[in-house]
Amino acid sequence: MSYRQLTSEEEKTEEKVFSSWEAFQMQMQETSEFVNTQTPLQLSQLEAAFQRLQKEATTQYELATTGKFLDPHQSPVMILADMKMIREKFFALQSKLHEVSHCREAITGEPYNLRFLQDMISKMDLRQELWKYVEVTTHTIKDWNQILFKKMNFKKALEKISVWQSAALRLTSLLPRGDQVLEAWIRQVEEFSKHLPVLCQLSHDALQERHWQTIFLGMNVPYNPNAQLTVADLLSFNLADHADLINRVYLSALTENNVTSRLDTIISFWQERHFKLAKYIPDSLYNKEQPKRSTSSNARIKKLERYRQERAAAQAGSQRGLDVSSDDFYVLIEVEELKYHLEDSRITLDSMLASPHVNDVKSQVEFWCQALREIEEITDLWFDCQKKWQYLVKIFEQPILYQTLSEHAFKFESVHNKFKDWMRVSSSDSKCMSVINRRRGEKGYRLLQGDNLRVLLQSLIKDQEEILKDLGGYIEKCRATFHRLYFLSNDEIFEMLAVSRNPPALLPFVRLCFPHVENLTFSLPTAMGGLNSQLDISLNSDKLEVACITGSLGEELPLYTKVEPGASAPKWLHNINQVLKNTLTIALKACVQARLEEGTKHPVLVLEELAKLSHSHPKPAQEEITHEIKSIFRQWLLRFPAQSVLTAEAILWERSMSRSLDKKDKEELKNQKLLLHAKLDQLTRVLVEFQSVTEMTETDQQRLNLLISALLTQSIYYRDIMSNLIETNQVTDSAFDWLKILKLRMDIRNVLRAKTVVTEKPPEDSIRSRTVRKNPTTKRKRELRVQEAPKLARTQTTVTNDYQFSTCYAQQLNQVFTYDYEYLGPYNQLVITPLTERVFLSMGQALKSFHCSALIGPNGTGKTETIHELGKLLGRCLFTITCHNTVTLPVMLQYLTGLVQSGCWAVFDDCDRLTKGLMSVVGQQLDYLRTALRALAMTSENQYQIRGNSHFDKVFAMKSGIGDKVIRRNSLTTLHPLPKPETEFVPILERQKTVPHGFNEKGLVTYFEDTWVAERDQRRHSIEREIKIQESELYKSNKPPPLFYEHVKASRRRSQPDYSKLTSEPSYVHRMLGNVMFNGKLLQASCNFGCFMTMNATSAASSEIPYSFRILMRPCAIIVPDVEYIVSVHLESNGYEKHSLWAKKLVLFFKQLESQIWRQKKHLTGLQQMKQVLKLAVGSKLKSLSTEKLDGEEGNKEELSIVFAVKELMSTAAESESERAIFNNILRQIFPQATGQQTSSTGQEQQLIAAVAEIFDEDGMECNELMLSKV
Repeated sequence: MSYRQLTSEEEKTEEKVFSSWEAFQMQMQETSEFVNTQTPLQLSQLEAAFQRLQKEATTQYELATTGKFLDPHQSPVMILADMKMIREKFFALQSKLHEVSHCREAITGEPYNLRFLQDMISKMDLRQELWKYVEVTTHTIKDWNQILFKKMNFKKALEKISVWQSAALRLTSLLPRGDQVLEAWIRQVEEFSKHLPVLCQLSHDALQERHWQTIFLGMNVPYNPNAQLTVADLLSFNLADHADLINRVYLSALTENNVTSRLDTIISFWQERHFKLAKYIPDSLYNKEQPKRSTSSNARIKKLERYRQERAAAQAGSQRGLDVSSDDFYVLIEVEELKYHLEDSRITLDSMLASPHVNDVKSQVEFWCQALREIEEITDLWFDCQKKWQYLVKIFEQPILYQTLSEHAFKFESVHNKFKDWMRVSSSDSKCMSVINRRRGEKGYRLLQGDNLRVLLQSLIKDQEEILKDLGGYIEKCRATFHRLYFLSNDEIFEMLAVSRNPPALLPFVRLCFPHVENLTFSLPTAMGGLNSQLDISLNSDKLEVACITGSLGEELPLYTKVEPGASAPKWLHNINQVLKNTLTIALKACVQARLEEGTKHPVLVLEELAKLSHSHPKPAQEEITHEIKSIFRQWLLRFPAQSVLTAEAILWERSMSRSLDKKDKEELKNQKLLLHAKLDQLTRVLVEFQSVTEMTETDQQRLNLLISALLTQSIYYRDIMSNLIETNQVTDSAFDWLKILKLRMDIRNVLRAKTVVTEKPPEDSIRSRTVRKNPTTKRKRELRVQEAPKLARTQTTVTNDYQFSTCYAQQLNQVFTYDYEYLGPYNQLVITPLTERVFLSMGQALKSFHCSALIGPNGTGKTETIHELGKLLGRCLFTITCHNTVTLPVMLQYLTGLVQSGCWAVFDDCDRLTKGLMSVVGQQLDYLRTALRALAMTSENQYQIRGNSHFDKVFAMKSGIGDKVIRRNSLTTLHPLPKPETEFVPILERQKTVPHGFNEKGLVTYFEDTWVAERDQRRHSIEREIKIQESELYKSNKPPPLFYEHVKASRRRSQPDYSKLTSEPSYVHRMLGNVMFNGKLLQASCNFGCFMTMNATSAASSEIPYSFRILMRPCAIIVPDVEYIVSVHLESNGYEKHSLWAKKLVLFFKQLESQIWRQKKHLTGLQQMKQVLKLAVGSKLKSLSTEKLDGEEGNKEELSIVFAVKELMSTAAESESERAIFNNILRQIFPQATGQQTSSTGQEQQLIAAVAEIFDEDGMECNELMLSKV
């Protein structure tokens, strides 16, 4: 550190600073001495001033709260003036005290305690407020007493009194008890308020002059109506003593006034109320462009002229037809709201009439009661007539129906014109009061009102009901023609009848009656030449014939004969039904025959044809491809309908199994199982390899895929049955595990088919039966020529091996069910589990005893699907009817009538939703049907039925055990009586093309390709087209010439048959049990009657089913099925190799989802959702096979397809982020490889993978793809 010497200026400055500091210290010392000497003096002065001011303030407070201020007799005005002066002085003292307190706080730091001032001020304020209330109350009550009573506003008076009373309650709690001023004020308020209720009653507007007279008379006071009474005048009459009298008069006046006011409200409402009308457009005009209407006078003239013409035609009784396009129609709407107001007003008026206070307005109330009754009655008649008119106008506006039902149409035209007149009148004046009775000359009078309108509407309703009754009979005739129309509504039937002459327009109704038919192929008759263009078809739509039907996925089935058009739509539908079932009968027999001839090579042949298809046309047009596919296939698996293929497989499997079980050869059964395994492998190969055939259309690929999957599912079921029989060592046809299975059978016999050639031309006069073919312009003619017997001619016969088939039937235990040959189209085969077999057994027992089978179980267990599967196995048409609480008894009876006659089945889904009363009545009807049908079934088991059926369907319990076949005596196929020969009409006799040599009673005659008719009335052997030739049994005494055996073809192998043409003869017969009286009608009961119901076990309504309904059903409980087995079979049938593994993983995945995420959403993890996932997974897998989209091994492709389907369908159900995280975590744990491969590798993921690999290297571990995918 260094120091220097100060300069002269710095020394001067330093001296000044020191001198200033010494002067400041001296001043501070003097100040301190002054404060110490003056502080005690000032404090003593402040204390004296505070005591003085406090005393003066206390004195002013005592003046304001004592003395005259507590005397209630003082004048409130003077008291308030003195109070004001005292308060001014007090507040001046208060300000001075605050100044003194501030000074003391400045000196000592602590102010004076001035809280006593606030207590004094609050008490002074309460006293001042009390005197203010006293002043206001005194002046107000004085004014009220002096005011005229009529001008007094008692409502405001009551409000003020209530305010004063609430203030009195508040002041009572704040002022000292016994304050005389407060008590006097309260007494003053109560003294006036006790008269207020009576005064309010007297001031009510309901009191009339007669009421005042009654009151004054009761008080013994003369009443002067012109006197101007004040409130004080009325109070002078001691109203409190007459309060009861005034109250009675007041209540009576109030009631009378209420009656009058409500009546006025009703009158004003209905005088202005209008009927709400809306313009009605008939159905035939919806799709047409409405013409622009002219508003000129010419249009009005035309309208009036048309009205005059209609009136003249109605009077003359001529039929003009319905012209709905040129008229305006108006209909009544919002009827429920109108009836609600009518009912409400009528109840009000009825209560008025019951009141004793209605005397003055009684006549008015009675008039309006009658008027509203008339309005309600006419409204009901109008709306009823309108509903029937709307229904009938939909029918008769169709020209075809108008012509067909001309008699009813003429009657309805009269109703239509009269109702149209009423529409014109109501639209011009739509007030509700315009429809009641009025006298001529009275305001509002018109012709159509009151009694005249009522009579008109009643007559219209009567005519409409007669027309509807006749139409109901016509509809019943239509339904009797084709019984499936019972499942259609009346509106749908009339829509169908309106287009009867246009077969293409009947396609929607074909789809309703035949659920599995999607389209029809029409063609013009061959007699019309080459007219096949679209224009020709449009111009001749009424002549189109049905040549082919199309099912789902474009499956086409050519009919064995074309269905000709006709004028009757029900008859046309009946013909389609018969032709279609006969076509299915022929197709099934041909399919079985083809399957027998091809053996087990059909999967290989399918691949060969697909290979030829893929190499034959490399790049043709799409139309040529489709035509080529439909024309070149000769393999039975591709040619026949999927239904026939599946049924043929079931028949032949049962045939082979029966042979093995009859022999009780376990080794043979094992060999059949090995063959079935080989067949499964071949079908799986076909399923995989045909995806590469690009020449097939998408629908053909889907149909073939569906067929092969169904065959695989069917074969897997058969494999499981065989495994069960082998494992349990039940290799016998009497084993219960074999008998309980529903098996399809067909009686197949090897026969010889004889074809004859005449070597010597027979004479022209030989016996023949010729039939003239029907042409479009002439009717069918029949002739019968009986001439001399021809000469004997030598012929040569060619005999070949062939098959003879019976009709298909199903057997379960000792029960036999006929196969109904209903077209079902391609369909998915249901996976049959032991639970399904048990349900089939229960439903089979119910069917045979004509019970209603009821499946009971929770949602998602497959109740309806199981019934549908049984219907498919038996070839039955099945309708699903969804039940709800709006279903009525006539609708249920209509359905039951259709079930009895048509032979179709019906499923009443969720029948527990029906009302209790309906269930009880339906139960009685079902009980009656069950009893009647069982009685008919027992009586129909006669010798003719037994001898007319195949012997394989007769199974009895013999000594050898259940299931032994009982062979009938040797006989030909059927026994039936011959028709008597008639002179005018001869029935058509079908040709028998393969009849062998035979004799008749007149001599030796040999017939070939002609019908043999014996002229006798007794029964004979009828020979079918194909028979087994055994001369020793057929011919007794006379033998025909020997056959030329050198022409017999010994080769068993024949050329490949062409199954594209169905040329066999029809053989379908709908068997009826007999006649039964049901619902007042005599009906023909079908043997195929089947009624089913489903009920939800978890529904609360299921516990409330009536006992009478419950005991008539044959219940079967359905539990949760074996989901893992179903999933495994489904995957296996679609070509999945590791089907068991994926089934376990998928079921585990859904269980994890249900337990961790969707506990309340079990429908997301049920069997239905799992089937959706499987469907999408199969589609993804097949698409990958055709496009090679998914790389990797087969197992990876299968897993990827399942994961893809799960993500597509299930990930969207996860709503929150936490649910999505849990979903992805479960999916990653169960399907680790697929989820790892599907994640895309971004840049950040590549860095992560590199970092993980580096850590693995540092730890000396191997880094492979599996470890990375887990990380």
